[in-house]
Amino acid sequence: MGRFWLILAGCASFFASLLHVAIIFRGADWYRTFGAGEQMARLAESGSLYPVIVTGVIALGLFIGALYAFSAANLLTRLPLQKAVLYLLTGVFLVRGAIGLVFVVSPNFYLPAANPPLFWLISSAVCIMLGTSYLLGTRWHNRDTRAHQFA
Repeated sequence: MGRFWLILAGCASFFASLLHVAIIFRGADWYRTFGAGEQMARLAESGSLYPVIVTGVIALGLFIGALYAFSAANLLTRLPLQKAVLYLLTGVFLVRGAIGLVFVVSPNFYLPAANPPLFWLISSAVCIMLGTSYLLGTRWHNRDTRAHQFA
């Protein structure tokens, strides 16, 4: 069952990576549509490299995450530092999701004006789902790896 979670996490990460690349190529309207905020859209319209770099780094991170998930699910060859990277990805997604939800639900926290509340709500929910998938898959992967070491 854990393999399912890793494949799900890998597919979702890969799709999100492709979406971020598409946003770069589609420009300001897509930055607006997907909730990156008016400032990012205007920077994209002005030809600034900032939105391209930020979105590109996110896309690359998501792509690398997909590779590690697929590797742990035995769809690719084993990658270096696999266990550490999978737990790092789990932590990044869960922390990002939790922080975003705090922005949305708590009037005591500052909500970054660049992104509307709906962006924070949806992206945070997606991050929590991704983090949970990575966590469940990674725990299975580590149990399975230990079982093979002692067999």
